[in-house]
Amino acid sequence: GVAILLSGSVAARVAQESSPRVAGTRNAIVGRVVDNAGRPVSGVFVTLLQDGVHWNGVPRVGIVRAGLGVRTDASGAYRLESLPLGSYYVVGLPENPPLGSDGRLNRAGQGITYYPAASTRADARQVMVTVREPAVADITMLPATLASISGTVIGQDGKPVSGGTL
Repeated sequence: GVAILLSGSVAARVAQESSPRVAGTRNAIVGRVVDNAGRPVSGVFVTLLQDGVHWNGVPRVGIVRAGLGVRTDASGAYRLESLPLGSYYVVGLPENPPLGSDGRLNRAGQGITYYPAASTRADARQVMVTVREPAVADITMLPATLASISGTVIGQDGKPVSGGTL
């Protein structure tokens, strides 16, 4: 499952987002996603994570809001707008093709990468969203070894199930 982190008071957030000072593109994060050779990477899903505290008091990182994210365009560019003010981790989630150009399983691609070029959140830098101007967070995707997982889904009756999607 996905845990959603809600931070700050709802009243403060509503007031902030409805303020004319934070309307438009000033409270935004913009950037480009490139590979380690500097070539643009299209189709990367870029989203935000934020530090917070779980209901039981344990520090954690969670998604900012369900559905918040964009895909990079052909030039690797992305723009996340109308964001609540604060600090965020920007993360790129690649869509690696399952097959290589030779028709065999793709074993090399890009891994989940945090701004600016980190494989873990601990090594990532946060980005501060303000009302002054868009924050810039260019991401250099890291290479990754890909794997294939296969198996059979078994139903309650002990027989293989068909027609599902994992």
